[in-house]
Order: sequence, then C-alpha cells, then structure tokens
Amino acid sequence: MPANVRHLPEIDNLVKKSIEEFGRIDILVNNAGTNPVFGSVFNIDEKVWEVTIGLNLKGYFFLSQAAGKIMRDKGGGNIINIASEDGFRPGVGLGVYSISKAGVIMLTQVLAQEWGQYNIRVNAIAPGVVRTKFSELLWTDPVIAKEAEKNTALGRIAEPEEIANAALFLASEASSYMSGQTLLLDGGHFSSVRTLLSKIS
Repeated sequence: MPANVRHLPEIDNLVKKSIEEFGRIDILVNNAGTNPVFGSVFNIDEKVWEVTIGLNLKGYFFLSQAAGKIMRDKGGGNIINIASEDGFRPGVGLGVYSISKAGVIMLTQVLAQEWGQYNIRVNAIAPGVVRTKFSELLWTDPVIAKEAEKNTALGRIAEPEEIANAALFLASEASSYMSGQTLLLDGGHFSSVRTLLSKIS
C-alpha cells in the first residue's frame, strides 16, 4: 500500500489497513529515505531540512510508534531501521542526510531500551554504497564508482540482496538476543569519502 511516511495520517492509514488485512504486525522495516541535495550545509534551506529529516527520521519515529503499539498489545515484534554508514561518519556534501541517519541509529537504541520489556526488538542496518536507484548517481559514474570501490576492503559496491539478507537475519530467531544494535555493512570501508563526494558537490 503506497504511503508517504512524512505525513502522519498516511502512517495511521497504513497501520490500520495492515491490521485489517493481517490482524497483527510482526515485523516493520523502516526503509524510506531521501537526500534531495548534495553540497555544503551553508546552502541548505528549511525545505530541504524538513523533507530530509521528515522522511528519514520523523517518518521512522512515528511509523515505529504506531506499529510498536500494535506489537506491544500482541505480545511483541521486531523493528529494523535502515540507517547508513553516513550516520557514523559524515559524508562530505551529505550533511543533513548524515544527521538524519545518525538520528536513526540513536532512535534504534532508544526504542530498543524502552520497548524490550514488551518483547519488541529494534535493530538497524547501516549500508555503505549499494547498487540501488537511490544511489545511482554514485555507482553509474565510472570515476566515482572506482573511487568507492578503491576505498572498500572488498573492492566492490554492495548488491541489494546483501542488505536484504542482513534484514532477514535481524527478523529471524537467529538474532533473538540482539536488540539496540546497528550492523555496519560497508564492505570494510576504510577511507574518507571526501574525494568521492567533492566530485558531485
């Protein structure tokens, strides 16, 4: 069901329709994200801030809250937040995006601490560059892609299935004693992204 998680009425409707269809919510994966601009934070206006924080952090918070209430009342559940490596180390030209993803990492810890008593586990995944539509600007540019690969121990860009497999692990009983953690899936990224992003900022 399509929904813009920046808008609380659409979150409420999404949860309502899910309950009508399935009767419960066992797993929530917060995977919405945006980064409308590259460049210095000097040039970020309020609209860019509101859109980025609204989707990447506010949406995660309120959708987790709405689904979490259902999980609490049904005996438990599992929330998986998609953060980013930029939540750990700021990407140059990705200031507001990095701030929002750092917030997702802290949101994961806060919810895990508060909701563990209701048998709700909350974890996150922080990917590096993944070959998706969202990051297409990075991996379709030969120069940028080569730089990204060079700065990664495994020497390549991640495939979407590799992130999905981590989500399956977090959703399964294999991670039953894990909560409040963020898996950094960056292929062994060991260098600054400053050079890479300076080419597009």
